[in-house]
Order: sequence, then structure tokens, then C-alpha cells
Amino acid sequence: MAEIDYHENGKINYSEFLAATLSINKFMSNEKMWMIFKRFDVDDTDFISKENLIEAMAKMDRQITPEEVDNLLK
Repeated sequence: MAEIDYHENGKINYSEFLAATLSINKFMSNEKMWMIFKRFDVDDTDFISKENLIEAMAKMDRQITPEEVDNLLK
């Protein structure tokens, strides 16, 4: 997350999300990328926080702990 979080605010905004997925972006439209981003931006703040990731994964029937999120983001 630290590598993606250019603003160093502990959250990932849409521009940071796009930058992190640049290679994927070649194959996906901006609209599809926005839909994926919004799936993780569960509180509609235009940022993805660790808490958002936990909640989004739970909505997909995947329980993930804060520690797993930390490891995932590393």
C-alpha cells in the first residue's frame, strides 16, 4: 500500500488505483476499472482503506483479517 499511496494518507484514491493497475488498464476500459474500484470503495468516499478491503471481501463471502490485509498490501 505504501508504494501505491502517493499522498501518504493511508488510503488509495482512484488515480493511485489506476496507476497501480496500469498494466491491467491496457486490457480494461476506464469504465470497467471504475466499477472495480467502486466495488472496493464500499463507503463511497473515493478512497479504498484497509477497512474498505475487509468489508468488500466480506461482501464476496471472503473473511479477511486486518493482518491479512496488511500482508496483502505489502
